Amino acid sequence: MGKIKAMAHPKAGSKVQRNHVFVITESSVLAALNLNSGEIVWRQTLPASGGFESLRLHGKHLLTMSGGGIAHVWNTQDGTLEWDAATCDAEHSGAAATALSDAVFVGADVDGDGDERDVALLCGNHVSVRSGRNLVWEMGVEAAKGALASLSIDGASAISDLPLLTVSGTRSASGGGGEGEGSAVAAAGGGEELVTLSYDLRTGAEESYDASAAPDGGNLSGSQRIADGWHVSIGGGGMAVLLLDAREATIHSFPAVDLLPPGAARDISVEPAALEGHVLLHGSRTALLRLDAAGSPSLQVVHTFAAEGAVVASAVDGDSARIAALAVTADGTSAEVLSLSSEGALDGSADTTRFDEPRLGSSGGAVAVRAVLTTPRDKAPRLRLLLR
Repeated sequence: MGKIKAMAHPKAGSKVQRNHVFVITESSVLAALNLNSGEIVWRQTLPASGGFESLRLHGKHLLTMSGGGIAHVWNTQDGTLEWDAATCDAEHSGAAATALSDAVFVGADVDGDGDERDVALLCGNHVSVRSGRNLVWEMGVEAAKGALASLSIDGASAISDLPLLTVSGTRSASGGGGEGEGSAVAAAGGGEELVTLSYDLRTGAEESYDASAAPDGGNLSGSQRIADGWHVSIGGGGMAVLLLDAREATIHSFPAVDLLPPGAARDISVEPAALEGHVLLHGSRTALLRLDAAGSPSLQVVHTFAAEGAVVASAVDGDSARIAALAVTADGTSAEVLSLSSEGALDGSADTTRFDEPRLGSSGGAVAVRAVLTTPRDKAPRLRLLLR
């Protein structure tokens, strides 16, 4: 199949394809894998010139984006193609932007045709909503408002009974466009601003536009989604975690020294965990954080892994999410495995397992693990690894 580029799991608690994981690879393959046996359930292949770039899962449907700006929707049961459409071209997205920036299932029947596989697509600064191959609406956003990067579905529209489509991105503080206190602060201090636009899903009418300054040199362009409307990034001169609320265009900063053990907040980075609303904060050690959006938004430490320099990976396993920190030594490989319920509650304490095979690498060697797949909890602890 080739080297894995991205992976999608059913959400914890989902009864749909709970024993499958879906992957795209650098060899232009989309495949479903059986977690119990490791067998390939089905696979689809694209021409090398139009390989898969990203992957989204919604119920019984997969949404892929491929080179050349083509969106595909696939059936998770057997891998059949349900529809595809060319969505990006020079006229709409600029001559240099021929690939989809982001795509999401909207989770609603936007045009009333009885089909809830409708998707929102972002090509450069061009936003569109499609129901199958039919275009529902499209909207070009002027460059002065910022460089758009991601989509999310959240909030309630004031125009229709559907949720809002929120588009977020960044702009230079001196780039003009946008008004209000956030813009004034950014203009005074330089750097980037977080910009968000909200659209009514049914009509495409713009409902709001906001801009907010990134504190202390935050890199908003590298933000990653951890839940609808919520992203994380690094700021504070590389010493703080930024929590971005795309719905309100607000940014909350949390010092890494308050989230990691003493001395561990070095060369920090963040990545989403398999369970929605959770994020892995990496320093010399790794902590699992949970988003608490009630009241004043915050990031709460769920667990800190003991090993230094461990490779950490997460996956959904039945009704639980499993997160494992793997440390490679000359004596073998140790794994600290954390189980959480579908609501994010800890399911007992972390289990520590040591095994010799498969040997992941020599002492001190770095190994990239795409997912950690465990046996059911009522069986002996064992790990199945998908390696890059």
